[in-house]
Amino acid sequence: MGTPTRKQKFVFYDSEGSRVEGIIFNDDIPRMSQILQVFKKYRISNAEVRPIPSKFQTSELTVQWVISSRTVIDEIADDDEVMPVKFCYSKFTDLVQHMDDKTRSVDMLGVVISALERKTVIKNSRQSDVQKFVLLNEE
Repeated sequence: MGTPTRKQKFVFYDSEGSRVEGIIFNDDIPRMSQILQVFKKYRISNAEVRPIPSKFQTSELTVQWVISSRTVIDEIADDDEVMPVKFCYSKFTDLVQHMDDKTRSVDMLGVVISALERKTVIKNSRQSDVQKFVLLNEE
């Protein structure tokens, strides 16, 4: 947000719980993001590996894979159940602690009861698309 560059981020997990951030930029987003689906297994090669600049880190991850149209992504056919992913959920009441901390991300589990309209926001002459969601809190 706040830059003219469009980006889509992913967090990839392996079966041992290791994580890495993936990111796709600009014109590669519509081509490459459709290939990736939640909880599927992939073999990914030819992605550029680079450190995440500290001002763009949104979690404790410091390295990212830059996925482009040159990146080869092959789905791994597997009859096993969905690969387990370990989340550490935060309570709704604890979210206030993280409001101004852009260096960390938190895991939440909730039910979206309403998705508000996507809006374009211009701040400091930079354009960003934002969308708000209303979650049901049934802690």
